[in-house]
Amino acid sequence: MSTSLIPFTEVQGMADAIARSGLFGMKTPDQALALMLVAQAEGQHPATITQEYDIIQGKAARKTHSVLARFQSAGGTVEWHELSESIADTTFSHKAGGKLRMSWTFDQAKKAGLTNKDNWKNYPRAMLRARCIAEGVRAVYPAALGGMLVAEEAMDLPPEQSM
Repeated sequence: MSTSLIPFTEVQGMADAIARSGLFGMKTPDQALALMLVAQAEGQHPATITQEYDIIQGKAARKTHSVLARFQSAGGTVEWHELSESIADTTFSHKAGGKLRMSWTFDQAKKAGLTNKDNWKNYPRAMLRARCIAEGVRAVYPAALGGMLVAEEAMDLPPEQSM
């Protein structure tokens, strides 16, 4: 989807409204504005940031469903072999990046020290799915991520230490 450029002052007004609303995780107008400019540079309407991004620990991350949708819109295909609380097993294909079977297991996540967090305890299948999508899409067609982490990866990073 492509859209005409919206004047900067209008985008600023939208950023202020999004930040003031508190509905989308963007705490400051500057956070919203920066993401709106990224969206506009990608040919999207600036307000699509509410559907495409999360702010995790003060940093932008793409929503996993957005990454998967971008991948599929760009011609990528996904075949789920198994999706459970113990494994996400998937084949990703894209004409520009080939074909790759990728799996994430709960044991892998445990070994990486991820499973003690609430999201992993309460939603293991969703977390495995997100990790599988992030790694598989990044390997086969990284443009779908735009150089960002997916939200679930960002949530698993240790909090930044302030100096």
